[in-house]
Amino acid sequence: MSRFIGWYNDAHVMLVDETEDPHRLVIADMKGKVVRVLADIPRQEYATGRLMMRFTAS
Repeated sequence: MSRFIGWYNDAHVMLVDETEDPHRLVIADMKGKVVRVLADIPRQEYATGRLMMRFTAS
């Protein structure tokens, strides 16, 4: 199962793929295809609820 994090741009969304171990923060297109993996997140860290993703425009 994937959890919606937010919009990346007008054609892509950020999701956490909770089916993988470690979980993965990914960018996916509107068809659901993963186009980039941003981070691998250890299951134990993700489960604490203390993990906060922050992004800045470049």
